[in-house]
Amino acid sequence: SAGMLAPAAVGAGAAAGLLGIGGGMILGPIFVALDFQPQVGTATTGFMILFTAMGGTVKYLTIGKLSWQMFLWFAAVGAVGGQTGQRLPRGGIPR
Repeated sequence: SAGMLAPAAVGAGAAAGLLGIGGGMILGPIFVALDFQPQVGTATTGFMILFTAMGGTVKYLTIGKLSWQMFLWFAAVGAVGGQTGQRLPRGGIPR
């Protein structure tokens, strides 16, 4: 299964670039087909989306379409929302 992972990742990256979507939308089902644990697939695709979003953010910052104030505002709101989304459900889900 490790030999299939590299070509799948390259294919997912190419498809994501051509279609303008995050690679996680393509690699998620591939991970399921390769019998990865759902938590591993979710964490990996979420991590990949970080780089897709950062690429667009840096582009808009460098061409002046996004101000630093707006960038910092959305970064702070995103950080608080991400932490809340991680911690809030954890308290309500029995183990």
